[in-house]
Amino acid sequence: MEDATAPKAMQLVREHLARIYRPLIDMTDTSFLPSERQDPVFLSRALAAKAVELLTGCGPQEAADSVVDGPDDFGIDAIAISPDHTEIWFVQAKWSDRGKAGFDSSNAAMIVNALQRLADRRYRGFNARIHAMTNQIEMALSSRHCRVHLVAAMAGEARLSPHVQDQLSLGQERFGFAGRIPVEVHTLGLDDFYAAARSTATRRWGRGVNSPARQAITEVTRRRLFDALKAAPSTWSGSLDEIAFLGRLYDLGSLPSFDPRFTTAEEDIVQHRFNNPEDWEDDWVFTDNRFRLADGPDAALLRFLAEMIHPAVRTDSNEVEYLLALINDALAPDGYQLRPASVISGYPVYEARRTSTRAGGPAAAPTLFTTSLSGLAAAVPATSAHSAPDAYATVREQAKGDRSDYNRARLPHPDSNQADVFDSTHKATGTRVAVKQLHGKYPPEGRGARMRREIEVGIALNGHPHTMPILDHGSDFTWFAMPWADGTAEEHQAELQDTGSLRALIDALTSALGAAHQSGWIHRDIKPSNILLLDGRWVLADWGAVRRPPGQTTKVGRTRLGIGTEGFTAPEIFTTNQGTPQATSDIYGVGRVIAWAVTGQIPAPNLPLLPATPGPWRSIVRAATQQDPSRRPQNIGELVALIERELTAIPESPHVRATSLVQKAIVNLMGAADALLTLLTDHADDYELYVDVLTQLPVSQAYSALTRDPSRAQTVLQVLADYVDGDDTHKVQFGQANQVAKWLCQIAEQAATQQQWDLLDEATQTMCIWDGAWDQWNAQERISPWLASLQGDAAAAVAGILRQYPDSAGHFSHLAHSRIVDSRIRQAVKLSQQ
Repeated sequence: MEDATAPKAMQLVREHLARIYRPLIDMTDTSFLPSERQDPVFLSRALAAKAVELLTGCGPQEAADSVVDGPDDFGIDAIAISPDHTEIWFVQAKWSDRGKAGFDSSNAAMIVNALQRLADRRYRGFNARIHAMTNQIEMALSSRHCRVHLVAAMAGEARLSPHVQDQLSLGQERFGFAGRIPVEVHTLGLDDFYAAARSTATRRWGRGVNSPARQAITEVTRRRLFDALKAAPSTWSGSLDEIAFLGRLYDLGSLPSFDPRFTTAEEDIVQHRFNNPEDWEDDWVFTDNRFRLADGPDAALLRFLAEMIHPAVRTDSNEVEYLLALINDALAPDGYQLRPASVISGYPVYEARRTSTRAGGPAAAPTLFTTSLSGLAAAVPATSAHSAPDAYATVREQAKGDRSDYNRARLPHPDSNQADVFDSTHKATGTRVAVKQLHGKYPPEGRGARMRREIEVGIALNGHPHTMPILDHGSDFTWFAMPWADGTAEEHQAELQDTGSLRALIDALTSALGAAHQSGWIHRDIKPSNILLLDGRWVLADWGAVRRPPGQTTKVGRTRLGIGTEGFTAPEIFTTNQGTPQATSDIYGVGRVIAWAVTGQIPAPNLPLLPATPGPWRSIVRAATQQDPSRRPQNIGELVALIERELTAIPESPHVRATSLVQKAIVNLMGAADALLTLLTDHADDYELYVDVLTQLPVSQAYSALTRDPSRAQTVLQVLADYVDGDDTHKVQFGQANQVAKWLCQIAEQAATQQQWDLLDEATQTMCIWDGAWDQWNAQERISPWLASLQGDAAAAVAGILRQYPDSAGHFSHLAHSRIVDSRIRQAVKLSQQ
């Protein structure tokens, strides 16, 4: 490889960091410095942001937002936290114009000291940027599955001296985590940043793409693919406008304009696709060489194709299915497929994977050594000591659908039932896995269909922390590989006598079922042997008996008696076949698992099994296992609310309980957002619940809960509007007004996108009330582009509300003369000025 320390290479890294991060990283605290002193500070912060992007797979904006560098940072330049709060990255970055930056013993001492302070929850003294993240840091460090990453990012050689390694290893004993949190130390050097600068397609392009710069997809395939997409009945940008779609992938402000009247690609597109839509063909993007789809690296095209069917881009499941089949048919000859990689709100997110081995293996990973808070004497190379999650990710990356990639035990596991389960080893990585394989060379049709369902649903739920991931599978769906579990719930029954331990299992179970039910999947076989312990967390496995949404079953009339497990499966499925299985069927199974855990008895079919003594579990089991499905909790949210209510032994203050529910909603615990809104309606006189706590609820969770109960949504938003002037004991603070208005704008955005008109009206009205009263420019920076983007019915609805609230509409007078803004919005703003 070209020497990354050469002046030309250093310049490329510098230009790359400036192009990506100059508009994104906050440098206001350095405005008093001369420019020659600001530049090294910016480059150090940009290097930290790039390290976050490389190691977490996030986008540039998220990476820039993670930067906390400044006075009182205690040596931490960036902090990134995973969405499920199970991983946290602490980054220290070192820039050198000569490419000679290093990580010395003083740097190691600083990062060890900072981590010690965080472990002891001594947040005082840290700067405001770190203080703003303390709640998230607290949640991550409190997680039973937390993993800490220390990252040394250097514009130099990615190497730590033995002395520095010893410092980091010995310093672990002082971290204060009682040895329960594993720590991984990553070093990223100039070679890594140079490689990223040469191709901006880093991990974000898809873990299964061998090399972003390679071109395995031929010109013939690209032409055929583009012709097929042009003939498709749907647009390439889905439900987004073209600028919004492309903005998810490219920095349109840095790409050039082809029209000499303009500077940027964004201005170019506005002129020729919005102002004069006939100037360019509808499928102009496929041949526009700024986006490199026709002649660029595979990664650029594959990322574009995956984004076309992203749940945030395309909401019509039929369109997604059609385009996925079209794209995969075209890509198959060149060895690529789009496959589910994770799940958002129950919908699969796709990324490109290799389906055959090609020359040129994966790019080298960043240098890594792994240590444990219990203390290790020396650093261990990553190649010989993968953590389990990392090892499983590597197995998935290398998956080719070839069973010979695994060494299997001679005999299957003795508890194998519908198929044989073999203790196996992935040959390339040495990772222990389980290979599940159908009996015999020609298995019955029913068994094959069952395993196909198990694989397909398992893949769709990959990424959920409480479902068993699928690592690899055969193209004929007769076998698949998954992680080797530490045991089943059956083997841990004694531990489940403890209320806290059982609650952890049930929380995991309801979380997994909640995600499945959102997509219309009913498990139908909830039982202890299908609940496995994997890397310290409970996961739900064996989706072979799953009932798909109506219209997606593999065979019409397939539902029959006897599906599931006698005693655990709901009677309407197992014995009476009283119609289509619903969420209530799985809720029955959850209740029977609780009864089994508490009593130690196997449930008998059609006979009640309740804990012997009165208490919360008895009430929960009685409600969940009613023979009549209509008398059970009707969805997972109701079951979670019931569990929460029954297990709350000591009444908490509404504020404490609300804060707890927000934290649970942040980690996607089903029912938490609904429980919070119910709590708010019961305490409409509590200013702090509405102004301080409600607005911390993640927008996606809040939006879903608000749409599920329109009457409750109206009540909550109207009460929030009433608090615009505070109450008898509270005065609204500017920061509170800013937060409320921004949060309401995001709710309104979601409602407009999903055409939830009643919620759009309520959220926009409340937003205008707060904005009109407090005039917060920070919130208006969020509201203004949203107003400018509105079209169609949404623009009409919002324009009507703006006319009702001229004090707010007047804050957006700059939109009145913008030609790209809907005329109704412009008119409403103009009226406010009269």
